[in-house]
Amino acid sequence: LQAAVSRLGDAFAAELDLEALTEIVLRGSIEALDADAGQLTLSGPIDPRVLDINCTAQISPALAAASKEAHAQDRPCQLEQGGVWALSLPFGFATEAGRARGALAVAREDRAFREDEEAVMLGLVERARQAAADIVAHQVLREQALTDALTGLGNRRKLVADLDERLLGASASAPLVLMMFDLDGFKSYNDTFGHLAGDTVLARLAGKLATAVA
Repeated sequence: LQAAVSRLGDAFAAELDLEALTEIVLRGSIEALDADAGQLTLSGPIDPRVLDINCTAQISPALAAASKEAHAQDRPCQLEQGGVWALSLPFGFATEAGRARGALAVAREDRAFREDEEAVMLGLVERARQAAADIVAHQVLREQALTDALTGLGNRRKLVADLDERLLGASASAPLVLMMFDLDGFKSYNDTFGHLAGDTVLARLAGKLATAVA
């Protein structure tokens, strides 16, 4: 089991997609603990997500109850409900935009989870937390690198990347049109009213453009 956790940790470190990572850690937990089903919930500054594997009408209530308790108490929780044993651990991590919170839960019928099994799952979750934090930090840095700080729109680097991607799919039957606009008189506006006023104009214009072409 420890060797499996180590291999999963290597997979976490190599994965740069949060959705794929959450599926890896949930499936890994189910297999490592010989569980019947599992659920992973995650919310906060990232898009909320709920991942279920092999959940049935009999197992789902125990998973939900254990996840709710672990999330509320911020500590591991094991409970039995209707002949189903569920073990849940908090699954949260810090990001620049705030703290992501959630829970990872596994369940099986008729058998409680032992202390050593809980320790295995704890090691799995700790590795996954760090990997998830790294993924989100990487995404934040990438978004910052492609976003203009003043307007919140994509910057020149984003434009070049989008053009490279779109041109690959262009054809005679599906042509692309690139329209470029110049803001007339903007230099004169800056010279007359100052750069702070000019920045305000750009920010307002960017908001209108974003709404118009969303």
